[in-house]
Amino acid sequence: MRISCEIKVSSRLLPSLAMAPPAKAQRASVAVGHKSDATDETKQVYILVCTVKNRGGMNYKGGTNIEQIFSNFVQEGRATVRFKEPPHDLLIQNADPIQLKGFVQILRLSLEGKTTEKMMSLSTLVPASRKQVECPKKRLNITKRKDYPVSIGFPPEVEVLNVTGCQLGRLDRRMLTLKHLQEIDLSDNCIKELPVELGSLSLVTVNFSRNQLKELPATLFCGQWLQSLRVLKLVNNQLEILPPTICRLRSLTILNVCENSLSQLPSQIGRLSRLRELAVNGNNISTLPASITRLQLESVHLMDNPLLEQESCVIKDNLKCPSLLDLAAGTVVKHKISYSEEDITPNLTSYLRSGHQCRCGRLCWETHVLAAIKVDLLRLAHTISAPSNLVPVQSYLCSNSCLQRFINNPFA
Repeated sequence: MRISCEIKVSSRLLPSLAMAPPAKAQRASVAVGHKSDATDETKQVYILVCTVKNRGGMNYKGGTNIEQIFSNFVQEGRATVRFKEPPHDLLIQNADPIQLKGFVQILRLSLEGKTTEKMMSLSTLVPASRKQVECPKKRLNITKRKDYPVSIGFPPEVEVLNVTGCQLGRLDRRMLTLKHLQEIDLSDNCIKELPVELGSLSLVTVNFSRNQLKELPATLFCGQWLQSLRVLKLVNNQLEILPPTICRLRSLTILNVCENSLSQLPSQIGRLSRLRELAVNGNNISTLPASITRLQLESVHLMDNPLLEQESCVIKDNLKCPSLLDLAAGTVVKHKISYSEEDITPNLTSYLRSGHQCRCGRLCWETHVLAAIKVDLLRLAHTISAPSNLVPVQSYLCSNSCLQRFINNPFA
């Protein structure tokens, strides 16, 4: 039986010799088994510790040579084996808890002198291979199609995965099993859609620039990304809309969606309280949502967008006596009445979700005023890249009084 872990070998004689113990753990392969020259009558359990510097390994006799086993933290991948001769303590850490539990169980059986079928079936000890003692690969860069791991798979411990310029038509499902993955860069490929399961990974940085994405699943931003995602880059795709759920990313600091076909940004983008860099160059955006005035950005990039040039104006005046449908929808939202698809029809569900939030906090549907005014970008960010510092900001307003307050002070 062999486990991969990090070890420290500490001699109990060092304190008496005024010598310091080893300060840093090293990657190792620890095996338990029998020596090659042992017979059935003389089979004795040995522990073989192999490291990068000593792949041949160091043998420790098991059985009664084990003075004590400390296994209180096996579930955390840690244990200590104390030997009588030599007077060493073998400190094991960062091991797989399940494998370590089986390893400790075998050592306990040998210490108690019990001979079981499991003990007799232990294999002969052999030196570890280089792959078994080397540190797991945590960064993988693939820039050529021929280097793509078709048969061998991805290292399970990888944290940073860069697969660029390999003409991938879709995201490899094997990537969804990489539980330690934190950064993924699949730019310069031909990916047309993203699986919803990608949102279940605790990713910090995501880069899908220069692909062929046309839309993003709304549920993609409802998993682990809510807490973990900080950088999202979707440059040069074919996106026409960003789902409103993207505004739920609490930790997002950089959003780059340049060179797409976006005609507007999500109306609740102001909820991205930690956003510091917003880049939307090269889109079809004519006005910005009013909630953007809540952000405290370090840089904003709006070049090559058809931003409206006129001053404050009313784009659409649809104020009228609200319909019963609007009144009912407002009551459901105000009192937070729960509903399901069994209670109301799908078209009513869509209608409830299509409401626009006024500056006063109310939702409005058919009865509203759509207005745009100019705001100074210098009040939003330190670094500006735009045709002018004054950009149009539009808002849905539920009444003339809200319209007047919006025109007088859009940053209120």
